[in-house]
Amino acid sequence: MAFSADDLRDIIEAQWSLTGEISKNATDNMKEPVQFFAYPQIPGNEVTKAVTVQKIQSEGNENNIEHPTFTEVQDIYEVTLYYRTIDVQFLSRDESFTNLEDMGDEVVRILRTQYSPSSGIGVYFQTQRAWTREDDYETAQPDLRRRLRFVLTTIESEDDTVFTGVNGLLIYDRDQGTGNQPGSDYTYTEANDVKSSSGYNIVRKLTRDSPHGIAKRATGLYSGTFEFETMVKEADVEGSTTNFIENIDALLSNGELPEVFLIKEARNKQGDRFRQSTRMQIIEKECLYQREDLARFRLVGEVIEPPVLSVT
Repeated sequence: MAFSADDLRDIIEAQWSLTGEISKNATDNMKEPVQFFAYPQIPGNEVTKAVTVQKIQSEGNENNIEHPTFTEVQDIYEVTLYYRTIDVQFLSRDESFTNLEDMGDEVVRILRTQYSPSSGIGVYFQTQRAWTREDDYETAQPDLRRRLRFVLTTIESEDDTVFTGVNGLLIYDRDQGTGNQPGSDYTYTEANDVKSSSGYNIVRKLTRDSPHGIAKRATGLYSGTFEFETMVKEADVEGSTTNFIENIDALLSNGELPEVFLIKEARNKQGDRFRQSTRMQIIEKECLYQREDLARFRLVGEVIEPPVLSVT
């Protein structure tokens, strides 16, 4: 998972989109562009506008929390923004603070496009960002500084072939279900905490020749449940096709529940995909509105047939 300070610096520089006084490209009406470094500036020889990136620990020596079968790995970086106020007049100082705030917003925007658990980007189940202010007013031209501590956290199994639940997908397969199907497969991007259980019931029967009350056994009916929670996202809720939460348990014209075919996908460190494909009918839909949580739906499906497991 780890990458170097140079890698992160290159990403920020390549995607930097600010213009004018805080552009990365020099123009005729600008004294100096923003410059990017993978090391701290040298005191007394600083450029006036800069973004520096430092990695707190060397690659392969990240902060680890070890468990018996997996390790939580933290990659820690510090991104520092420098902006020197050349003119100490009030208007110039206000403009300097505004430019520095814009630089901070731009860094966060870029980091979120690369390492955001909410959008499933990267292999990190958690990112942390914390800003500190380190302005220096002891000089004739004050140096404004903002330091961002940026932490990426992921789970790594001791075995690279083991699949993880981080950044998995839940996909509605339009070709396998019944009812009013969407034009293409649909992905529930906010689905989490997926679990399923299924199997055959055992029918037990005592006969006169059963020794000591030990029953004879026979295979009974197949049954199971598939359960998942999803945040209430507008795009998932309301529509005309069966994949929408509003319709996923709506009765068909024949009075029966539609059959829904969901694919749960997980990945491992090698990039392989594990897929569990399950046919079901949704029998329970619960709305959860916690005071200190996001609104969620909990859906439970009754499994119709044994799921298909595959690795690609």
